[in-house]
Amino acid sequence: MIPFEKSRLMKPIDDTWDIEDPVWIDDDTVSFCIPTWFEPEEFFEGLDVNSIENDDYINVYLYYHFNNENVELILTYVNESGYDDGYNDFEIAIEIDEVSKELFKEKIRADWIDILKEDCDSDE
Repeated sequence: MIPFEKSRLMKPIDDTWDIEDPVWIDDDTVSFCIPTWFEPEEFFEGLDVNSIENDDYINVYLYYHFNNENVELILTYVNESGYDDGYNDFEIAIEIDEVSKELFKEKIRADWIDILKEDCDSDE
């Protein structure tokens, strides 16, 4: 059982967000870690993390699909406060606005695309 099943990005990301540590998921998809140095409750609907009442935290991942240049935002909720109530850690997809999608794509193109293409070429 999970306390909520979906969330959305409540406001566009800004250029303080960073992406790092790319990991190939399959031949077409790369996962990036997004450090959460920001206040998650300001961006993600339905969250209550790292408060006086709990020690919950999140990990955020950006999936980039080369074939169609699509991006997906995945949130892993680490539910430290819910274990006794039967709640486990869970993942949910985050609805992303078009402005944030484009900012993520621009970051990938500017900082990672050449490295990822080299990585792809070296595997062949």
